[in-house]
Amino acid sequence: RVAYLAEVAVLAAESTTAAALRQAVAEGKANRDELLALGRQVVEQVLTQLDTEARQALSETVGDIRRYVESIVEATLERLKVQGIVGRVSELAAPKS
Repeated sequence: RVAYLAEVAVLAAESTTAAALRQAVAEGKANRDELLALGRQVVEQVLTQLDTEARQALSETVGDIRRYVESIVEATLERLKVQGIVGRVSELAAPKS
């Protein structure tokens, strides 16, 4: 469930904000801290979707739920980049006119 939530949240961020923000950082028009803040927002989004039962199960299994979700979000982003999905989502989100 966490992996699915992370994938949806990462794709949503990519389609709305992340790609343009990465480009702005590369061009010196935005600060890298803004990208990190977006990552924290994605983690928060996943955490807020976990009900009490899921949090309890994760706590018993992995301990630090936040750190676990952060790891899942980072791994999901990397996997989607490697698979070329991030680039494709970015193209679809900002089509050329």
